[in-house]
Amino acid sequence: MMSLVRSNKRREQPVLKSPSSLRLGRHIWVVVLGLLLFTMLSVAGLRALNQSLAVESWEIDASPLVQTHVNHALEQMESLDFLNSRPSLLRQKLLKEVPDLADVYIQRQLPNALSIHVVLRQAVALWQNDAGVLYLVDDKGEAYRPRVQGESIDLPVLRMPQKKLHAAIILLLALKKKSPEWFANSSEILAEDAGWRLNFSKGQQWLLPFGEKAVHNTALLSRIVQNVPWNTKVWR
Repeated sequence: MMSLVRSNKRREQPVLKSPSSLRLGRHIWVVVLGLLLFTMLSVAGLRALNQSLAVESWEIDASPLVQTHVNHALEQMESLDFLNSRPSLLRQKLLKEVPDLADVYIQRQLPNALSIHVVLRQAVALWQNDAGVLYLVDDKGEAYRPRVQGESIDLPVLRMPQKKLHAAIILLLALKKKSPEWFANSSEILAEDAGWRLNFSKGQQWLLPFGEKAVHNTALLSRIVQNVPWNTKVWR
């Protein structure tokens, strides 16, 4: 015989949402849609403001040649809207693109202009690399750009590996400070196995050791060669 077993489970009844729950859900959706609309309008407004403050003109306090280089660097930028024309970003861009700049100061002139003041590197020597190309070298020992064809620069030539440029510039600046007349007549500096060789325009030649002694000996040699009979003869 089959027996009937009464189930203790209650039949689930559908849960009906109350009118207050429905109203709360609609309110949440209204808030979400309102926030979304507000965000979209805010983004659109910021974009419009960003474009309205884009740079349209600038003034550069520099020589005509440097102005040309700075103009070219700015004109090559993809965008000069407000965000992309912040002074800090433009400074990095110009220092990278225009090697003659030691530093650059930029001010925004709202709504759409820039004021640019540049500080130029001071070349103190020329460096000839293995390929025979002459580079301008600044007072930090950095070979920052090749000499332009036809550019007339009367500076001593450094003939040595690039890694020795910093030490050579220290020596050259010491010569300029302690013996400016000899600096004016210097024609080239070579790094040889035994030390530095300084050649001057009238055939004179100094041989100096590497290291701190070279800086000390520039002043010593300058005093010696000013005495008779050294100052009246061509010597080495």
